[in-house]
Amino acid sequence: MSVDSTPLPGKKRTRLGVIYVLLFLAIFGALDYGYYLTRGTAVEHLLIDTLTVRPAAAVINAVAPAASARASGNSLFTQFGSVNILEGCEGSDGMFLLIAAVLPFPARWLSKLVGVIGGVSLMYAMNQLRILALVLALHWHPDWFASLHGLVAPSCIVMAGCIFFFAWANSAAPGVNA
Repeated sequence: MSVDSTPLPGKKRTRLGVIYVLLFLAIFGALDYGYYLTRGTAVEHLLIDTLTVRPAAAVINAVAPAASARASGNSLFTQFGSVNILEGCEGSDGMFLLIAAVLPFPARWLSKLVGVIGGVSLMYAMNQLRILALVLALHWHPDWFASLHGLVAPSCIVMAGCIFFFAWANSAAPGVNA
């Protein structure tokens, strides 16, 4: 698939924009609903307990050994306090947003694959940093926890996802204005 860099006429450009937004919404909705259907299943436990909480305990112990982090199911227990990782706290929303943004974008499939893998990896890493920051906040600045959990960290993750998407889109299809 080649990407033509010539400007599109107004109506065609608008129509393609509307199609992109509709595809984005459909993909995000399908991913989110599909994940909702995994509640209480082995898939949810794999994604939260095994792929999020256990690595977070390892990251915390590597960065702050005094925390003595221990993973137990969806909970992280540390010397600083405990944190429960629930559905949505494992970074799935950021991952789903990036996947939904990349897939309908007019680029080659290999570029889309790179975008999805890179974006999901970034969202995963950002979420692990978020969990680390929350645990450290419990110890050094407990009054920051609520703001960090509800506003600051999610905003940083969304901004990182947007920056990643625009950088990827520019490299995947330089002639298309993202």
